[in-house]
Amino acid sequence: MPTKIETLTGAIGAALDGKLRGVTVALGEVTIVVAPDQLLEVMRALRDRPELRFEILVELCGVDYPA
Repeated sequence: MPTKIETLTGAIGAALDGKLRGVTVALGEVTIVVAPDQLLEVMRALRDRPELRFEILVELCGVDYPA
């Protein structure tokens, strides 16, 4: 039987297929990486999709990787 974190990670992956650059799980937390132009769409999906229904944005981080 999958754990809650595995179920959540699977639901995020299925709901945001093609929009994620990466998904990791560490210390009981899920981290997703998205392109800047996908951020609003992904955040709306996390809030609005019935299988996800996120209610609170706890942390948002931006990183610049210069070429």
